[in-house]
Amino acid sequence: MTKIRVLNRKIVTPEGSPNANLVNSSRGDGAKLTYRPFTKCGGNDEYVDSQFQRPPVRIPKKSILLATFLFVFGSCLLCVAIMSVLRDHQEALYADRIIPMLVIGALMFIPGFYHVRIAYLAFLGVAGYNFDDIPEFE
Repeated sequence: MTKIRVLNRKIVTPEGSPNANLVNSSRGDGAKLTYRPFTKCGGNDEYVDSQFQRPPVRIPKKSILLATFLFVFGSCLLCVAIMSVLRDHQEALYADRIIPMLVIGALMFIPGFYHVRIAYLAFLGVAGYNFDDIPEFE
């Protein structure tokens, strides 16, 4: 009997009873694993349709919130730094603070914009973009 490892998912058997026929096992390091026995359907190696269905889409809310934070504050830092550069009457006392604001603003803006764009296009349903492309924090 072949075992399939299942992590953090609710298993529903074809009969509709959740978590039926589960096998729990422990490893030496104390981690508990849950397995569902794999059985063949018929004698001619048929496949079950449910194994080809995609799981429901999980929206990574924490990641999108962090990306939005990076995007907004990176944009603010870039705007303040660029406006400071373009001012004619800039004081020499504060000139050393412009370069770090540009660098930190760019480091915050670029990944924030990238992930917010992916989330927006995935929300719109554009082909090639989905929420699986955004890393998840747990």
